[in-house]
Amino acid sequence: MTLLAGILSSQVRAEIFRLLFTGDQATIHLRGLQRNSRLSIGTIQKEMAHLKQLDLVLANRDGNRLYYRANTEHPLYKEICGLVGKTTGVTVQIKDALSKQKGIECAFVFGSFAKSEMKAHSDIDLIVIGSIGLRSLSTAFKEITERVGREINPHVYSLNSWREKIKKKDHFITSVLNDKKVFLVGDESVLS
Repeated sequence: MTLLAGILSSQVRAEIFRLLFTGDQATIHLRGLQRNSRLSIGTIQKEMAHLKQLDLVLANRDGNRLYYRANTEHPLYKEICGLVGKTTGVTVQIKDALSKQKGIECAFVFGSFAKSEMKAHSDIDLIVIGSIGLRSLSTAFKEITERVGREINPHVYSLNSWREKIKKKDHFITSVLNDKKVFLVGDESVLS
């Protein structure tokens, strides 16, 4: 059982939240929910009826197909997205992949993903500082990219290169430093 399922006391609800509360306003057909969650149609239908009563999900019919999406207007929408992201989201998967690599001093997500402003096809921007090569990271992220359907865009710097860019007040680095970040390895102290 995942941490989210433990919090929610329902593996079914945890799977539905994982698929719908991603922050990108995903719309998924009933069969898509079944395929991605490996739950039975009946179980999903029962839970979706409950979530519709709570106004957490919305349903739209297109012909004989029923599509579901999270209700982005619900007061708990952002909190549920945050909970999903922290427990089963892509950042958890990236953090896990990074933990298996050597030579990383600091790594963080920045941009639209860090600000929870991502769109359906937004990539995930990542800064990695250390002695690791881009090829190693690309290999580590390949499976995650395929699984979540989002490109992971790592920017890799050695610690010396990073500090040199700060000293020269590089425009890109300065804008990243002034923006929201989600740390996966290390913390703010490495950045100065």
